[in-house]
Amino acid sequence: MRIVTGLASVVLMMGLGHGAAMAQQANAPAAAPAAPRTAQRAVPKNAAEIILANARSGAVVTGLSVTSAAGKAVATLKKPLEPGKKITIKLPKNSGCTFAVNASFSDDAEFDQTDVNLCMDKTVRFTD
Repeated sequence: MRIVTGLASVVLMMGLGHGAAMAQQANAPAAAPAAPRTAQRAVPKNAAEIILANARSGAVVTGLSVTSAAGKAVATLKKPLEPGKKITIKLPKNSGCTFAVNASFSDDAEFDQTDVNLCMDKTVRFTD
């Protein structure tokens, strides 16, 4: 089986000859260039959720506070998050993208991070 592409190849196969193929190509309208593809996704203007993943060995997340850039508390942890587990917490609408995330652990460690952009990456992973 032979795969043929392009106008000149089709015309030659029909028996019109090379000169006729060139004349038809010259009269054919120019094809518009293909639009470049972008692999980027649109970044939302407001975060819809936060995913918390406890990757610490042996330490339970005992408390959590997520605060918007406007200073409003938007999420808390309702029950402890065991090691190796994750949880998704829905955020209120129009909360923005930038948050402060504060967490406390059963081994008295603390996590305090400001300027967390949950629109770019909604997962916060706690590690040792």
